[in-house]
Amino acid sequence: MLAQLLKALACQQSSDAFTYSIVVIDNDATGSASEVVKGFQDETSIRVQYSIEAVRGIPVARNRAISEAGGNLVAFIDDDELPNRDWLDRLFATMREYRVAGVLGPVKPHFLTTPPEWVLKSRLFERSIKTGTVLTWRDTRTGNVLLRRDLFADTDNLFNPDIGHGEDKDFFRRMIEKGHSFVWCDEATVYEIEPPERCRRSYFLRRALVRGSYYVARATNRPLQVTKSAFTLGVYCAALPMLSLFGQPLLMKSLIKICESLGCLIGACGLRLEHEFSRRRAQSPGGGSN
Repeated sequence: MLAQLLKALACQQSSDAFTYSIVVIDNDATGSASEVVKGFQDETSIRVQYSIEAVRGIPVARNRAISEAGGNLVAFIDDDELPNRDWLDRLFATMREYRVAGVLGPVKPHFLTTPPEWVLKSRLFERSIKTGTVLTWRDTRTGNVLLRRDLFADTDNLFNPDIGHGEDKDFFRRMIEKGHSFVWCDEATVYEIEPPERCRRSYFLRRALVRGSYYVARATNRPLQVTKSAFTLGVYCAALPMLSLFGQPLLMKSLIKICESLGCLIGACGLRLEHEFSRRRAQSPGGGSN
């Protein structure tokens, strides 16, 4: 996947408005991505910087990327995503037009196999927002974003490695509270590669539990967050028999809400579900997931 991403990044158009380089942060102490990056460096004229960040964790890797970046702007994209050729061009043009601290774009699914019909109808992988819309922190993430690098001149603005899941939303919440604005560019599309296992009900529900378990960690008012989650859990559980009559898409969205709320209550008790699921996968035969 990384090799595909690097090739797509090398083909980015810029309308002669900017230049760019690529920073790859390998979050594996053994340097498992080094051969892929070295092979790409030999084939391209674009400057590619490769660094190993031995401390595990997405926020740590993001902060390392920021420290290694040399430009005025920093774009983030995940290694399982592929951008359109005009991705950077669209983000840059939108930032220049709206004069904001950052621009986010859509991450659309690229299915490796035909997904179940309920996945397509529920649109759990998709969202579309009008270009230029000012975002709330709840609408944010870092899988497709261009940011002003001077945001990070204050080290307090870095991603918080203690948050865990959802540290990107925590970052945007803090920045918005400091007066920075972020807008959407619906044309700056990247595609996330979705293998068959991500189209299973268990994947969505497990992810919702993990996501919910970190709600308390980034909440500004923890008692209120716990109360809201308990209320939401009760309402959706009570309505579930009725909601199930309206088909699989609505049923799955309801179950996801239930799992998020339940995860928040579990997280409030100090249990990190992400660690628990990782431990169980490691103990299962073959270490696989279902």
